Amino acid sequence: MIKLTKEIIDNLTFLDFVNIEKKHITESIETQENFKKKLLLHLKLFVNSINSDSSQEDENNKVDCLDNISKILKISNYNISSLNILINNLDEICNEHCLEKDVDLKILDNKLEDYNKLYTATFSDVSINNNSIQFFINKNCVNNDEENNLGDIKELELASQSLNIDYPEKTLIISEIDNKVLLPYQNTEIISILRNPNLDFKNEQEIIDKYYTLPHTKYKASSISRFKEAYKLVREKEKGSIIQALELSIELFSNYNLHPAVITACKNLNELDVYLSCLEYNELDDFNFFKTEFKISPYTTKNNL
Repeated sequence: MIKLTKEIIDNLTFLDFVNIEKKHITESIETQENFKKKLLLHLKLFVNSINSDSSQEDENNKVDCLDNISKILKISNYNISSLNILINNLDEICNEHCLEKDVDLKILDNKLEDYNKLYTATFSDVSINNNSIQFFINKNCVNNDEENNLGDIKELELASQSLNIDYPEKTLIISEIDNKVLLPYQNTEIISILRNPNLDFKNEQEIIDKYYTLPHTKYKASSISRFKEAYKLVREKEKGSIIQALELSIELFSNYNLHPAVITACKNLNELDVYLSCLEYNELDDFNFFKTEFKISPYTTKNNL
């Protein structure tokens, strides 16, 4: 806090006080950033520990854990944002008064009074929030700064031609009947793999089985699967940061209208963004990157849901 007294009358002295104040707030922000790093590391380790062969009870527990982590991260972000607002407030006061030759002490005193009220309220909230954050970290987080290395996805393009495959290209098939998810392929991709001298595939179906077929049970825990697939999309396909991956994962894990296999099928964030927009406005017929077919029963196939 800054209390303006009669002794603080020249700009240099006042600026010194402001710099001391900003240093104190900056140190608090650094503390909050360290908290956030621990929370994000815990979240990443939690995601890596998830597997698809879990019971409904396990899935519910994991969803609860993600909810708790999400709430704590929001508290952490609120602390950082609030402290940055304090610094911005000080910068505005300095820009208006520190460069003036004749400082109106009454106006400056009023602004500092408002600032001090904001300071008191902010640090009161931060202190309360810190108790929740530190309790969560002490109970759940481990001291591990290692980063996981995630694999790359190969991008291939060649001229198109007719192939011997049982389902059409650019089609995502989610089949409970066959316990399979068939990812959308493009003819050019299959041709490229067939022509690759370092790969030994006898026919197109072998490629589909290896690269484009997943067990339907992989997505049994739908909320957790959405979280993991969103994380992988950002990190592996987009080469995005861990923070970007976790933010999207948290956003999508409770989107119950989105089947997680759709995230797997998307080649990049642009495709996913377009799909989500079409889904929101019930305009999936306008989604042109691939079609989606759900095989729920032997007699029911729903297109583009």
